[in-house]
Amino acid sequence: MLDNAVVKLTKNLRDTLANALLVASAFSWYFLAYSILITMTNTCFAEDLIFIIGVNIAGIAFSAIISAKIFCCLERSTFLLCWMFAGIFVSLLPLVFSTVNVINVAVNAAFFGIYFGLGMPVVMGYFSANTKPSNRSTMGGITFLFIGSSIAILSQIGSENIIYSCIILAFLKLISLILLYLLKLNDDTLPTQSAVSYRTVLFNRGFMLYLIPWIMFNLTNYLTVPVLSNFVQGDVLIRLSLMAETIITALVAVLAGILADKFGRKRILIIGFAFLGIGYAVLGLSQTILGWLFYICADGVAWGVFFVLFLFTIWGDLAKNRRGEKFYVIGAIPYLLSNFMRLLLEPYVKGISKDVLFSYASIFIFLAVLPLIIAPETLSENIVKKRELENYVKAALKKAQKESKNEQFSKSHDSEVLDSTQNIAESRSEDEETRRLAEKYY
Repeated sequence: MLDNAVVKLTKNLRDTLANALLVASAFSWYFLAYSILITMTNTCFAEDLIFIIGVNIAGIAFSAIISAKIFCCLERSTFLLCWMFAGIFVSLLPLVFSTVNVINVAVNAAFFGIYFGLGMPVVMGYFSANTKPSNRSTMGGITFLFIGSSIAILSQIGSENIIYSCIILAFLKLISLILLYLLKLNDDTLPTQSAVSYRTVLFNRGFMLYLIPWIMFNLTNYLTVPVLSNFVQGDVLIRLSLMAETIITALVAVLAGILADKFGRKRILIIGFAFLGIGYAVLGLSQTILGWLFYICADGVAWGVFFVLFLFTIWGDLAKNRRGEKFYVIGAIPYLLSNFMRLLLEPYVKGISKDVLFSYASIFIFLAVLPLIIAPETLSENIVKKRELENYVKAALKKAQKESKNEQFSKSHDSEVLDSTQNIAESRSEDEETRRLAEKYY
């Protein structure tokens, strides 16, 4: 019995680690690959940055759409191991070109995007299938912590040297592949899931009610970035602000994941939107260092909530017993396109007054909450009721144990008092007998 429990616990820990490592390695790889593209572009062709990033994002979007449609019938574990093995060679692709020009950088951008797009839906589909609705948000928070830690480490060891960066990129894929192979990534314990069409996903009422706020947030957030980047002066202050926001985001992601599994997704999302809306409002009214610090905290809280729920949880919940690849693909597209829109519209946004921009941003963020109010809760009501019942039973047991201890103490105390009374009575009886004997003889 004990051996079976130990085996089950070991297997659960292994599956959890494999799940988090798979997602974290995929997104960390793309972060470093994107950094390499930015370095290559800024070194020689800064004016072509929009073109290069556009090629990369287009490659991700189109390959992800195709991947979710074509590879939905394949065994996930086999595909993922082959995909990670291919990533070792894709990582070294920039070293193939002897010269650096716009065409070569664009080819690298396209290959990096296509490669990541082919694997991303399957990675997230595996994550969705390998997590239960009752712990999906918590797992998402832990996974995001893995991603944040990996990116922080890669940022420290990264280099402006393209050759060095590519070797690190390939080494990351190799280590991840070895670890996942040792952890025995497999589909044996995953539930059987039916395929779903893009039409079904887009015509899903609950999906659209969550997608619309996500789109509004991404457009509003990224269109304010050009103004925010000029809000504070000094490289030290910018780095400290970025570091503080990153730490807040990582910690809130874990906390939000736990709370979302306990109280539901909608409540936590609404809290995230409220924090961000208030942050924009305060920054619009008080364009000082205090207003900036308050906004950094509010933005960190919002991103922590949105990362764990919009990127990991909501789409998997809505997929239910169906394969989640297409849900995650459509859910990720607004995040990808918003970054490109930021670069495209940056010259026009910079000319807008800060007061006007932040005021409109806060209004749009609060409007984004309206679809959430009528959106269905994706965490099953049965899970919430089951948790409430478990908490009630635990509280009742603790209360019963406390009352039992009090009763035992009371009985013990009464027994001690009775024994003491009897001893006093016996002592008095002995004293009385002694007194009578003394009077008789003396």
